Formats: sequence, C-alpha cells, structure tokens
Amino acid sequence: MTKRGLLSVLCMSGNPSQKVTLCETSGQKLLIRHRCDAVSVRKDARKRKNARQGERVPKRRRHSNDIFQPYRPDIVEDDLEGEAVDNIILLLEENGVREIYRNHWTSLRTHYREGPNHLHYTFRWYSQTDPSWEQWLRSVFSRQEKRFKLNLSHSFVLYNREADEFRFFHASKNNARVWDKPKTICRFRDINMIVDDLKAVDTLEYARQQKPNTKWTVHSVTSTTFYVDKLPDFPIGGCCFEDLMPPYVLQNKTIVPFIIDTNHHQLYDDRLCFFRCMAAHQTGTRRCVEARARALLRQWTDTSVDEFDGINLWELDGLEDVFKVDIDVFEFKYDPPCLVPHRRSSYKHGDVLHLLLVHGCHFSYISDIDAVAHAFVCERYGKQYKERKLIWHEKRCAVDEIKLYYPRGVYHPNPTPLEVLADEGVPVETDFLYPFRATYDFECYFTKSDIPTTSTAKTSYTARHVPLSVSVCSNVPGFENPKCLISYGDPQSLVDRMGDYLEEISTSAFQILRDTCFKDAFEYLETLREEDDKGRVNLKTTLLKYLSQLPVVGFNSGKYDLNVIKPYFAQRFLISEVDDCESDSECGNSLRQWGKRFVIKKNNEFMAISTPFLKFLDITNFIAPGFSYAKYLAAYEVEEQKGFFPYEYITSIEKLDETSLPPRDAFYSSLRNSELPVQNYDYIYKVWKESGMTSLRDLLIWYNNKDTRTFIEALAKQCEFYKTLGLDMLKDAVSVPGLTLRYLFKTMPRAHFFSLIREKDKDLHEELRKQIVGGPSIIFHRYHEKGITKLRGESGKAVQSLVGYDANSLYLWAISQEMPTEYPVRRRKENDFQPEVIDRYGRLSRE
Repeated sequence: MTKRGLLSVLCMSGNPSQKVTLCETSGQKLLIRHRCDAVSVRKDARKRKNARQGERVPKRRRHSNDIFQPYRPDIVEDDLEGEAVDNIILLLEENGVREIYRNHWTSLRTHYREGPNHLHYTFRWYSQTDPSWEQWLRSVFSRQEKRFKLNLSHSFVLYNREADEFRFFHASKNNARVWDKPKTICRFRDINMIVDDLKAVDTLEYARQQKPNTKWTVHSVTSTTFYVDKLPDFPIGGCCFEDLMPPYVLQNKTIVPFIIDTNHHQLYDDRLCFFRCMAAHQTGTRRCVEARARALLRQWTDTSVDEFDGINLWELDGLEDVFKVDIDVFEFKYDPPCLVPHRRSSYKHGDVLHLLLVHGCHFSYISDIDAVAHAFVCERYGKQYKERKLIWHEKRCAVDEIKLYYPRGVYHPNPTPLEVLADEGVPVETDFLYPFRATYDFECYFTKSDIPTTSTAKTSYTARHVPLSVSVCSNVPGFENPKCLISYGDPQSLVDRMGDYLEEISTSAFQILRDTCFKDAFEYLETLREEDDKGRVNLKTTLLKYLSQLPVVGFNSGKYDLNVIKPYFAQRFLISEVDDCESDSECGNSLRQWGKRFVIKKNNEFMAISTPFLKFLDITNFIAPGFSYAKYLAAYEVEEQKGFFPYEYITSIEKLDETSLPPRDAFYSSLRNSELPVQNYDYIYKVWKESGMTSLRDLLIWYNNKDTRTFIEALAKQCEFYKTLGLDMLKDAVSVPGLTLRYLFKTMPRAHFFSLIREKDKDLHEELRKQIVGGPSIIFHRYHEKGITKLRGESGKAVQSLVGYDANSLYLWAISQEMPTEYPVRRRKENDFQPEVIDRYGRLSRE
C-alpha cells in the first residue's frame, strides 16, 4: 500500500490539531498531524534521501512467484522393481523371508498414497532396534494442510517353529491398528508426544501379542503404515473471510499486520516486517518493537535499513539457527479463505514463531494460531469447536471416554410408566400390553449419477440408492390396509408424507386408548386435589407419553431403510419442530412440554429412534442373527406372499409410467447374479392381468404393500408370546438383551438381590472386568476335503489332514450354575484375609 491511499483533510481552524484519516487501501484509521492550512503528510524517507543524492532508485517490489514456493517435503519411495530391490532382498539371511519380501514388496516398501480425505504412508524398517519414528512422523506432518486424525499399524514376518515356515502379517487400519481411537493432530507438539509414546513401546513385543497362537513367533517387523484422515472443516490454521488487504486479517485481534507505524502514525516504508514479527514474538507485545526489530536486523546482517531488501523463504532455515526459534509460515487460500501451511519448520528449538504471508511479500505476526483458525480442540478427546465453546465444554468433559458411576445399594431396573402410575394409586393394569403398532418398508431405485468416482481393491461404487416408495400398515382401526406412498422426485417430500401419515395413525391410537382402556385413569387424575396439581401434571404427562408413542417397526430397517433416508428423516423427525395437534388437543399441548427425541446407534445401525409420537424399532434386534424375513414369517406360521420387482430396470421415476410388463431379463439381479425363473415371471404376468394393472406404478404398489400386511400379523403373534412372560416387547426394551434383563428381575425371588459396587471398592469392578476373557468362535471354512480344497484361498496349500474337535456347551453350562447374589464379602491379604462386608444393608435397601 502507498501514501496515495490517504485522504487529504483541510483544517479551517487557526490552531494546530490532529485529524483521524482513513486509508483507502487497508481500511486502517491513521492519526495525521497537520497545520491549519492543509494536512502535512511526512514524505517518504527513502525517496527524500534518493532525491538528495540523485543516485538511488526505489527497489522493485518483489512478486510472490519470484521467491515463495510451496513447501511439501518429499518422501523417498522404494522402487517397485529392479536391481535396487534385488539388492535389498539379497541382504536378507533366510530364504523364506526373502520369498515373503518378493511376494509382498508392494505392501512393505516405503511409499505413500494421498487421496482427498484419506491418506496412508508406509515406511520400511531398516533396523529392528532403532525405527526412525521422529523422521517418519515429521515427514507425514509436514505434508498436511489440515488438522487430521492419525493411526498406525505394523507389518511383520511370523515364523512357525513346528512347520518351519514363514508368514506375512499385513498392516490393517481396521483389524490391526495400534490405537483403538485415532489421535487428533493439531500442531507439531502433538507429533512430539506421539514420538515419545512410540519410543516407550516395545514394537516387537506388541507384534508378538498379535500372533495367532504360541506356535508362531515374530521374526521381524518389516514396515509401519500411518493412516491419516483429514478433518475437512478444520484446516491447520482456520477459516475466515476475503478481501484485498483482507478485512479478516485486519479485523483479527490475534494477527498483527505491521503495516502502520503507530508511534509516528504513518505507513512503513521499509522491509523489516519479519524482524518486527520476531520482536513481537520475543517481547510478547505488539507495541514499541522498532528498536528491537532494528537490533535483530543488525544481528542478522550488516546491511542498513534503507538497503535491506527483505527476507527470502530459503533464508528462514538460517534465521531459525541464529535466533533459536522454529518458524512456520501460513497463508490464506481457497474460497472461503482457509489458513494453510506454506512452510513448515523442522522443529529443533521448541519455540515456534507463526507468520502469515500476505500478498506473497509481507509477513504478519500470528500471536494465537488457534484463535486465527476459529477452531479449538478438546485436549482430552480431540473434538473440534468452531467458536470459543471449549471452556464450557471442558468443565463438563469427562476425563475418560466412559464415565463410571458407582451408586452402591441394590440394583433394580427402572419401573415402566404403568408401574410408576400404579405406585401412585392411578387405576392402571401393570401387565397391560400396548395393542397398537405399525410397520413400514422402503423401496429404492438405482441411479448411476452422482456416485463417488474413487474405488479401492475391495470397494467400488456401482449405483446410488434413491427412495422410490414406502408402504405403511398398522393394526389401528381405520388404518389396517397398507398404504403405499410413491415419490414425486423429492425424497424429502416422501419422508414428510410418511411422517404425517404415521403421526395421524399415532393420534388415532391415542384417542382410542384414552376413551376406552385408560378412561378411568384420566378421570382419576382430574379428581386429584388442586394442591397436588404439580404431581397430577407429572402423572398425566407420564401417561400421555406412554399412550401417544406408537411403535413403528421395520425389518432390517436399522441397517438399510433408515440409512437410505437418514438426511431426510433427520430433517422431518429430529430437526424440525413437532407438528402441532389440533389447537384444542390435549395431546398436542402436553407433548410439546415433554417431547424429547433420542437416537440409539450401534456402529452404523440404528437400534431405536424416539420422537414424541413415534418409536422406530428394528425387529432384527428381537430375533436370532441371520434370520431372513421368510424364516421370520414361517416361525409364526404366517404365509409369505411371493413378489418380484425389476429393481435395476427402474433407473428413474419416469419408468413407472410404462404401461406394459417389462421382459423377463429386466428382472435380472447383478447383486445375486441371477435371472428370474420362468415360473416366477409367469406368476408376475398372471398377477398383472388379474389385478388389472395399467403401469409399473401399480406393480410397485402391489409389491411394496405385500410385506407390510403379513409383517403386522407375525408381529402380533410375537408380542403375544412375550406377553405370556409379563413383557411388552415393543415398549419395555429395544432389543432382546433388554427384555432378558427385565424378565430376570421379574422372576427373581425377592430374597435374592444384586448389590452395586460403591466408589470405595471400584478396584473390585476393575479386577472383575480384567478377568473376563473369551471371544467369538470363528469357523473359517464349512467344507474341506483332503488333497482337493486349499487353505487361504486358491493360492494356498492343499489340505493334507483334517482334525475335528468336539467341545461341550461350556457357555450354557456356565450360565446354568448358581450365580453370586446378595452383598459381596472381600478378603484381602493385607488385612490377613479378614471378611469385609461391602454393603451389609443391601437386603434392607431392597426391601
């Protein structure tokens, strides 16, 4: 910027005064001293000196492309093949290890792959005793522009002593990662902490723990792979706004631009911006840095201030050594602008100076890199915050991932809403089975537009599933026939219509129950005295909440249906306001007071979603794993209705307007790699004719509705079975384990109880958890034949012998034994094994 950007201001008074003037270029306010006749702006010192001597010319302002180039350190990759690879393999001693290196060289060699969001860097081990953790992690960190999460895994060679063979153990991000939770990396000190942790761990010992059994031993670690997942919303630096000498720079209190001499109220005309930043960093203040900056210049060079031409990027390495400071350079990129690294230090000194490069030729000082970023991180969890909510969060943030609470006393499940009401004297039956429920099923069409273009060896994207229709059926009077809603092209509209219809069913079910089964309960609540108004309102709310929430059940809906409609479902049921009932409705007014929503997830599966009017469940959580829909219907003696639909033929909603049945090859399934049998196609053709279908839209309605009606029948029989156990399946829990726990305490004799561990004895809980061992019994192959089938795929060795083991049902035997109850008694060695009763009043507490 130049002084030509200053606005002249005339002063009409007769006395010297001061005037605040605005710089047109930067927007900064300048204090100009002037005489009464006109503003006097101090001339450029260097121009005035050049005019007197007549021999100097103003230096050219350097362009950013002349000096500053992006800095991304190279990672020297191993060759894929050639003489260099052969030489590395020949240095190995055992022939078996050499063979493993030849077969898996592409995996264990030093190389990297950088995708848009996921990156991995593999470094080959040259020594088993001194891995280069610091060098590797610095290389990874220096190549990142955004904050990221880091995990790692090792590849190693195993040796079987009995069979005298070697085996390669691949690194894996999913199954063999070193950390259960990835580490969040925000700054270089995070890398230093990880280096210290890795140096303190015996990697060979860690690898030994991963071996399949005691027959195998670890021969050597071959390589380590670092997995980087970018945090796209939180670049290393941050996000701001945009302009020339940008407002987001000038208005940020943690960036000191150093463009105006505040002591003399004029623009700087020299090239000392770097040394002013260094002086501010050393002194901790942005004011009165001129003398310090000039002293630092003299420490660096003998060149005078007038002749000094600024700092080149390649000179920063030397400046780090002279001033014993690490220097990171950032600049703004992208739209909206993001602060990204332009130059990374090697971090040798432990004191980091953060600089902002503006226009490629000016350094500004960053006093707080996190504040510039508007991104703050929780040190415990690594969670990012765009605003200063971190202080509020840390006060409530648990130290551990899971906060353990030791309440002492005796455990008993939370009472059901009806049990709460009965305890307060409200006339309700505690064994009442909620009689109403609804089912739903989504159908989708496949489109190849807007699918991810990236693919891996194990994953490829073939089509995108778009909601096409949904069928809803219930056993509520007036809504017993299935209703199919077809998309008009907007999935959000389809989900909204489904929500409106389900809430209409829920409201009707509420009205029926209020006027019949629970009429006496409502009349009793109205008769309570006015002084008990608060208690009456609470009891009434409990009853309303129970009656107004209709269970809505799908088959495998937690894994498929809800994931397909997830963004639209959240907008309709979890984000937007609950639709009001009728203005004078008792239901609507009360529900708005207690209407809470929650989601229960397990990995990528939705186990339950609760809204004030609906409770979405997945019936697969109440049946055995792997149970198909056909087997589920057969278990409850409900006849399955056959149906077929050309999923892959429907590529758009317009296809539904076709007026003829597609040919048999249109029913081909690439997922199952199978065609529709002729007899099944004849059945579909017969249904088309007998039902008088006129378009594929009619076939879709018939196909979508056929499952929801039979689903309601099977669901009613399943609920009746649990009623014989004193359980309301869809109201008491969200899965079988929850029902089991409630049934256990319903049937347990009152003389038995389970004491809870108190805070003082929490070490007992930790010891018990440590002693729990076991895992899944995995059968890798269902069929083997000597000399014919092979181990580990087609490339493995042929089976030479078969060994069978017959194991008793140890789990079933164990759970059939008497379990410990009542209050525990501890005996410690340090107390000469004297009995210590933890909770002698447990029985009284239960009573």
